[in-house]
Amino acid sequence: MPSQKFALEQGGNKRLEISWKGLWKNITIRMDDLLIGVIPNQKELREGREFKLLDGTALHIQLVQGLASSELRVLRDGAPLPGTGSDPRMRLKQAYGVLYFIGALNLLAGALAGLFRIHFLQELGFGWISAGFGIIFLLLAFLVQKQSLVALWTAILLFCVDILLSLLGGGFTVPNLLMRILFLILMIGGIRAIKDLKEERNNSGLILPGQ
Repeated sequence: MPSQKFALEQGGNKRLEISWKGLWKNITIRMDDLLIGVIPNQKELREGREFKLLDGTALHIQLVQGLASSELRVLRDGAPLPGTGSDPRMRLKQAYGVLYFIGALNLLAGALAGLFRIHFLQELGFGWISAGFGIIFLLLAFLVQKQSLVALWTAILLFCVDILLSLLGGGFTVPNLLMRILFLILMIGGIRAIKDLKEERNNSGLILPGQ
């Protein structure tokens, strides 16, 4: 039976467990091993259900499905739980993780193709230019990890240009194109994540009257 565990706050113990059978059937929610509620099927999970926790807060659980991905949205009083798909830290991690992957792949494959004249890699278009492209993306990934919105927009623009050049040159396959679109979606998700994290920091830094 698949299951996921989440903490209620950053750095806290993973007290909430969500488990299910097969394709999202009999979704069971437990807190500290105590049963909170059950969602019987995927249809009701897509509609979303809300449960009251023992501390009085509201737990909202919903399966949100898109063209390229699906997300189990878990909110507590409207705020995403750490480690869930809605958590901006997770979305940011996905964004810079994709950039690190693209950078490392291009640097390694480009260097191998340039140094050892590997025909297979050269046929795929790898070379010293690819290696340089990889170094740029590794640098951008590091800056995005530090929550640089400018670096993320730069990476997205460069990646879009690369996709366009591949389309014009005919050097792509359908699976390759779909993978690049998925990567692009994950990068774009990082934009909202950075903005949310900056807003979170700004809100936590507010000093209320009388404090």
